[in-house]
Amino acid sequence: MMYVALCLFQDQFSHIKPVEHVLAGRVQFIYTKEWQVGEVERVKPDIIIGINEHHIGVAECYAFAKVHHIPTLTLQDGILEWRHMFENPLFNGITGPPLHSPVLADKIACIGLTSASLIGALGNWHKVELTGMPKLDALKFASARTFQPGSGEKKQILVLTSSKPWFDDNQREVVMKELLDLKETLAKRKNVEVVWRVTKELPQILGVTNNYTQKSTLELAELIRRSDAVVTTISTTILESQLLEKPTAILDYFNT
Repeated sequence: MMYVALCLFQDQFSHIKPVEHVLAGRVQFIYTKEWQVGEVERVKPDIIIGINEHHIGVAECYAFAKVHHIPTLTLQDGILEWRHMFENPLFNGITGPPLHSPVLADKIACIGLTSASLIGALGNWHKVELTGMPKLDALKFASARTFQPGSGEKKQILVLTSSKPWFDDNQREVVMKELLDLKETLAKRKNVEVVWRVTKELPQILGVTNNYTQKSTLELAELIRRSDAVVTTISTTILESQLLEKPTAILDYFNT
């Protein structure tokens, strides 16, 4: 019997494609950018899988699925951090409820014990499942490859930000301060070569060359693999860097 999974994804396919690969031959994955109840009625899936519950279309599809006894699953899309969960205008409790409070799906696939504990404590203990993060599976094997980073006497330091390192103007000022401080500090080190991979508007402000072409785990992994160490703002890159067995520092003037 072939099961049908309706996937509510407009991007971030790296989260779900490894699951599709493992379940090939047993589950047919159907992707739709039309997050509408009509799509659920048309496809008649055995399960609905989503990643952005705060989108009204996903919420409506989940509500329809609940009435019609179709199970729903949300994949956690990245590490949790206070500013993202409670100070992001999407989830600040004023313009929207805090992230994952509550989880709308029947189950949420959590990337680690810390996330599962926090999401569970928001009233979702019956919904959390500790699964890991499928898109990171390939990195577990990549870390075993031999590679000699750096060249000559200089060590290569990779500096990264998340795609959204701030959520308001005040936070933007703090992020700019920490990055400029870091740039100034590293510039004094003659034995260091800095490679930047930062969110799109920052290269011109910082006066650096950006090594960012697409939001790709594999592209990022290659940059990490070529580096001696990684400095990053709070993002899932922390996990990717550690899986690739690189010394990893978190740049966090917010202390969150």
